[in-house]
Amino acid sequence: MNRCSSISHRLTRPFSRVTSSGFFLPQIDGLRFVAILAVFLFHLGIFVKAKSPVLPGAGWADALLGHVIDKGDLGVQLFFVISGFILALPFAAHFLEGRPPGRLGSYYLRRLTRLEPPYFINLALIVTLLVFVNHQPAGELLPNLFASAGYVSYLTMGHPSLINSVAWSLEVEVQFYLLAPVLSLVFCIGSASARRATIAVAMLAGVILQQGLGFTEKTLLGNLQYFMAGFFLCDLYLSRWKRNLSARWGWDLGALLAWIAMGAAHRLGAAWAWSLPVLILIAYCGAFRGAIFAKVLGNPWPATIGGMCYTIYLYHYFLISLAGRFTAHWLPTASYPLAVLVQFFLITPIVLAGCGVLFVIFERPFMNPEWPARMGIVQRKKLRCYSSREQGGGMKTSRFSDTALLFNLATDVEHPILGFSTQWIRELAARVGSIDVITMRAGVIDVPSNVRVHSVGKEHGYSEPRRVLEFYRHLFRILRTQRIDGCFSHMMPPFSVLGGPILRARRIPLVTWYAHPNLTLWVRLAHFFSNRMVTSLPHAYPYRKDKLSVIGQGIDTGLFAPSPTAVASDDLVLCAGRISRVKNHPTLLRAAAFLRIPFRLVILGATAGADDEIYARELKQLASELGLEDSVTFASPVPRGELPEHYCRCAVHVNLTPAGFGDKVAWEAISCGRPCLVANDDFRETLDEHAGELLFRGDDPAELGVKLDGLLSKSAAERTALGAYLRTQVERLHSLPRLGGRILEELAHA
Repeated sequence: MNRCSSISHRLTRPFSRVTSSGFFLPQIDGLRFVAILAVFLFHLGIFVKAKSPVLPGAGWADALLGHVIDKGDLGVQLFFVISGFILALPFAAHFLEGRPPGRLGSYYLRRLTRLEPPYFINLALIVTLLVFVNHQPAGELLPNLFASAGYVSYLTMGHPSLINSVAWSLEVEVQFYLLAPVLSLVFCIGSASARRATIAVAMLAGVILQQGLGFTEKTLLGNLQYFMAGFFLCDLYLSRWKRNLSARWGWDLGALLAWIAMGAAHRLGAAWAWSLPVLILIAYCGAFRGAIFAKVLGNPWPATIGGMCYTIYLYHYFLISLAGRFTAHWLPTASYPLAVLVQFFLITPIVLAGCGVLFVIFERPFMNPEWPARMGIVQRKKLRCYSSREQGGGMKTSRFSDTALLFNLATDVEHPILGFSTQWIRELAARVGSIDVITMRAGVIDVPSNVRVHSVGKEHGYSEPRRVLEFYRHLFRILRTQRIDGCFSHMMPPFSVLGGPILRARRIPLVTWYAHPNLTLWVRLAHFFSNRMVTSLPHAYPYRKDKLSVIGQGIDTGLFAPSPTAVASDDLVLCAGRISRVKNHPTLLRAAAFLRIPFRLVILGATAGADDEIYARELKQLASELGLEDSVTFASPVPRGELPEHYCRCAVHVNLTPAGFGDKVAWEAISCGRPCLVANDDFRETLDEHAGELLFRGDDPAELGVKLDGLLSKSAAERTALGAYLRTQVERLHSLPRLGGRILEELAHA
């Protein structure tokens, strides 16, 4: 199986799409494949009917196939829903996840540089063929050419373009592109139910505009319902599915029924037009959540063909006509569906081969957002970094270019302890043009397309000397092929030392993050070679402060957020994090013996070595000695995406990590709106006016017991109010977007 997957990857890679945003779901391109297949079959049916009179065929099978072919124009509406989903994502992520807002100028420029060059090339090629092959007068084509180039053929002439008739749908798409930022303001509605109800009303309004008021399907007002269905899908994906995109067989059944009903509704006409966007939405939900549909549509082959859909859409009709000149001799007239299927098998390889070449030459190069800068058309964009220490009208700015190098300890989204670093990489990638990551170990890689990950091979068992050689091999290749503007080293003093002299010789600033009380020779040397050292809390850095900036932690407040569905248990105490001696769990167990009210304690986390395993057994023995077997549960570690649910279900979270550590789990729990008792005095700024209530001495189980008893005695409403205030503190001081800006600020000032 792995060999087949590797072969498929090698064969499809030259034709894969380049995603500028870093967002890629193969199922989306799989849905594009379904849409372009429907359009292709529809136009193939028109070609067959035009070439020879064919009989409709006999029997229900011929009737069914004929109906599927003739209703393939529904593929255009399938595309509209996908466009609504894709274009809504960055705006919705800003409102729903707290992502940095995009600039409208950049949004429109990206639409222009991504879509216009392939389209204008298509128009030029077709006009050339029409003039020099079909001998059509150039003067008659010029008005159509100008109208097509401006996407106003239907609006100005009342009919689709005579140059490329399928371009009418592109005109509708452009109208939507222009209004998408305004329509996306619907995502600023805080209540999920109110937000989705508003989108549903907009879908209904689109149906009324088309069916009740007679707006043509060749304009946005006649297709608004489909784009808004994409908005609805985007809302579901970001707020419910992104964290846990688990497959369910029920979604497969629902999607199958929706596809069948879609064909029936399309056949029944205007009376059932209201149901089409809803049915498409259900079918698309199955593509995300269905066990079968998600796997089939995510297969590299349909996903790759779907990724070329723009080129296929622009050229398929002409390639059908060209190939049909040779294949029309094999046109059975006894059955229309049979005639289409014969032509399908004859013409499809020609269309795919031709469009594959055209895609590689005329579309794929423009998928790279850097192409205007590389050609000197526009000046390379630089990121502006604002200093949070500078305030008032005289705020100064500094600039940092958009090619970065990053040293990382582990790049693995599923790593139980270091998986968060992938989110850091994503945050930085959203702010710069590209990032090259050199990592000690790699696992499951889930990073944007503008990020390249190079592992020195610890996951393969490479020896230390070989890992050093691999490090320099990657570093020199990157420096030879990229113009690196800055380097950020995350918890990797050895890489800072190995690369520091080379980076300094090339005048590339190096900023090293270190947040651990253990002072080693590597840390001292990294301090020497780095331009700046950064850490999360004042006492988390154990060496000299001359280069140090305290920039806070990076908590994904979109992922770690209060849940509208999880109900907190009034008696549940949670202690999440690695099972390690530094976490001081015995104090928590002894404190539990002081509690005067019923409680349940869950210690949730993973071990990381033999000593941790011994420590875990000691904790269980201590719980038994204290008579807490029925009250204490040692839970197995869970994937990072499931942690928010556990945080949200507890009444109180406890973190016993001492000063000198910046333990992320405490901030994560607080970000989920849960009160958190902490033993680290560096959290005083975060806890603010509630520090006296939530801070305790890590070696005093009696004090912890008293404070834990006080929190559990509060009402659920009081704990919720306290948690809500603390979450605002995390958003202000330790959010991931804030950290990303501070890192780039340090690089800019280094």
